Amino acid sequence: MSNSTKLYGFVGGTLLLIVLAISFAIKPTINLHTEISDLKEKLKINGNLDKEIAQLQETLKPLNDRENQIDWVDYNQYALAEITKSTSENKVRIIQFKPTLSKDYEDYKANLFQIELEGSYIRLLKTLKQLEHNAELGEIISSKFYLHKERKTKKESVHVIVYLQRLEQRVQ
Repeated sequence: MSNSTKLYGFVGGTLLLIVLAISFAIKPTINLHTEISDLKEKLKINGNLDKEIAQLQETLKPLNDRENQIDWVDYNQYALAEITKSTSENKVRIIQFKPTLSKDYEDYKANLFQIELEGSYIRLLKTLKQLEHNAELGEIISSKFYLHKERKTKKESVHVIVYLQRLEQRVQ
């Protein structure tokens, strides 16, 4: 074996060791560094959630203290609190809550609101059952299930749009 062949073998072996070192040592380190920076960003975002959660708990505390005494001026807040309670028990996500639309008739007042929920089909059904048995919220007058596909992630999820109506009799 000549010296040039030995030199080429040495250079080739050295290059192979460098490539192996990069693939097995440096690349995972870089991946871990990016994951850590992503987690730090999420932690900054979630750090602000604690303040918002405390503020929401303070807002909802009077509703929890009053139990069944409902001031219908705060009907939207009450409805949202009850819906949030049902959805959190069943691990369902609220996508949209449209406030009450009220219409006055001669003898009664109709309150209607729309909720869009996301979750598994069975959990959505359980949530609907809980909402149906909550007399203060009203009655479910319509529900529509559909599959929603995210454009960016291409993930599919089950959504339901629910319309609840509560009729109040007028006292004259």
